[in-house]
Amino acid sequence: MQGGDSSPWPEGYSRNSTALEIFCVVLLVANPKCSELRLEFAQVNIDLPTVLIGCPTAAQIRALQKGDLHVGLLVGQIAPLLAVERLGREPLRVAFQEGHRLEKLSCVSISDIVQEPVVWFKRDLNPAFHEQFFQPWSDTGHAPRIVQEVETVLECLQFASQGIGITFATPAQQSMKLKGVDFRQLADERFSFETTVAYRTDNRTRALRRFISFLRGRLRHEP
Repeated sequence: MQGGDSSPWPEGYSRNSTALEIFCVVLLVANPKCSELRLEFAQVNIDLPTVLIGCPTAAQIRALQKGDLHVGLLVGQIAPLLAVERLGREPLRVAFQEGHRLEKLSCVSISDIVQEPVVWFKRDLNPAFHEQFFQPWSDTGHAPRIVQEVETVLECLQFASQGIGITFATPAQQSMKLKGVDFRQLADERFSFETTVAYRTDNRTRALRRFISFLRGRLRHEP
């Protein structure tokens, strides 16, 4: 399969390369840990080059099911033909423009934000997570008032800094320290997302076995 508009592979890259076995890690767009994982894996697997592709969960799933990718890092979505291992759950914090009324609160509840305009990811990037994430709104009889849809975390935070609406980010993303944005903890633990690694159940490649072993070992040693 050659690179193209519908291909997850980099332009000009051929999967028929006979140089070395290529292992493709698909990056979760909003997860800053992905590059760290890739670098650590490369340091202990110098004989196994990696190709990293950045694309949304829905696109990853399609590519994995077709056999175009070895493994993907997803936001908690399970699909046919794929095995899934859970890497961990990350809490989300509400992010807003400095000076916003939420700045006076030490911890924010759903009742504090249910009427707020929201900047969030486009639904088609991950439809299942989109519905799950806004369940707290539904439980109160409301729907989120999404005023701006985006594709990246940076866009979420930039629009929040401009006062367009509130958004949500992990503690790691808060460390980006974008000017004009403040953060608060959320009282509702449902505001979180689970990161998973997914691969085809019939994939028996050496590259995949080594990467899964690497991930499991890394997670065992995390605090």
